[in-house]
Amino acid sequence: MAKPKTREQIEFENRKNIFKLGVLVFAVLVVVAIIGWIIEAPKTAKINVLVAPTDAKVTIGGKKFNNGTHRIEPGTYDVEITRDEFEGYTGQITVEKGKTERLYVCLEKTEGNSEYYDTHEKDYQTCYTVQEYLSEQKDKEKYTDPIYSVAPYHNYNKGFYIDPYAEDDGTIKIQMTLITCSEERAEGLKQNAIEWLQGKGIKTDDYEFIYKSCAYGDE
Repeated sequence: MAKPKTREQIEFENRKNIFKLGVLVFAVLVVVAIIGWIIEAPKTAKINVLVAPTDAKVTIGGKKFNNGTHRIEPGTYDVEITRDEFEGYTGQITVEKGKTERLYVCLEKTEGNSEYYDTHEKDYQTCYTVQEYLSEQKDKEKYTDPIYSVAPYHNYNKGFYIDPYAEDDGTIKIQMTLITCSEERAEGLKQNAIEWLQGKGIKTDDYEFIYKSCAYGDE
């Protein structure tokens, strides 16, 4: 017959079992952490998703995403966004290592769903944020053209004003105001203005010019 264990022996075995369990749990956590690191390590880029309606189905590279910021592997991905009663969206997005790219989309309503955003406050606010961001980006892109580094330029003594402006299609036109009512002098000022722009490194052949002067009947 086995000799009964003493209280000290029982306590020792309990402590030993707890220690073994702790080691096992620690090992499991280490394995999980390593697996997580292996999975997450290549994801050196981020993508910030903001889509309205917020319950739209968003797939990037065939995987589903919700609104928010997500780690992702650098690369170019096909994007598809769908939602019943809305026009779908398809496109591509490129994310670079160490950078955060934004996917901001407000789905267009169908004819029978024209009042949706007016009656869904959360989606309305999300769509407003998207449109505000896209408008800001459009302005930034517009003003990256080299002409904006030197113009608008107004110089009465030189006899000309130079004012660039962008059309809705993104093309940039330059309005040249010549300060003279003499057609002969206007031609000279026009050439001076062109040479001034070229001296600033502007490729004038890339733009359409509109000339205004009382020499041409413009007040």
